[in-house]
Amino acid sequence: MKKLLLLFLMISLMGCQNEEESFYNESNITKVKSPQHYNEENTTSNSYGFVRHQKKDSTNQNKTPNINREQIADVISSLSVQLPNVEDAATLVTDAKVLIVYEASEGDRFEVADQVRKTAMSVVPSYYEIFVSDDPSLMDDLQTYSNVTSDMNNTKGKLENLINKMLLSPQGKLANDEEM
Repeated sequence: MKKLLLLFLMISLMGCQNEEESFYNESNITKVKSPQHYNEENTTSNSYGFVRHQKKDSTNQNKTPNINREQIADVISSLSVQLPNVEDAATLVTDAKVLIVYEASEGDRFEVADQVRKTAMSVVPSYYEIFVSDDPSLMDDLQTYSNVTSDMNNTKGKLENLINKMLLSPQGKLANDEEM
């Protein structure tokens, strides 16, 4: 009798599942959310973000996701000034590099550099190269790139010069031997 009741309950639950919804409900039944329910305007800070894509439903399988570099720079700078000893932080995000110049109030320069580097690493994909500097005089140099695009003349060379100046500061622990 118990087995029959359990079988009936399972069949009932399976029949009630709607494939257009998405989340785990309290009974841990997986539901699938269709992409049209993705809400780009969801800015509520206490809500979770969830999207599921399936290859068979994808209309644009070769689409490369766009990232908003300014938003990423904002997140990194914001998180950096929340670190102990970091009073000011400026961040530049390019297509493959993150440059962070910060002003530290005190503390071990190497340790602060390591914390700032790890903060950036937690935000960007692992293929990004991350450079940090505790020389606040470089903030103005960094800011000059705020309206520059990667296809402008000599941008890459000028950026490399700035990176070389930044490398005079502690860089923190490197994630692996391939960095730098």
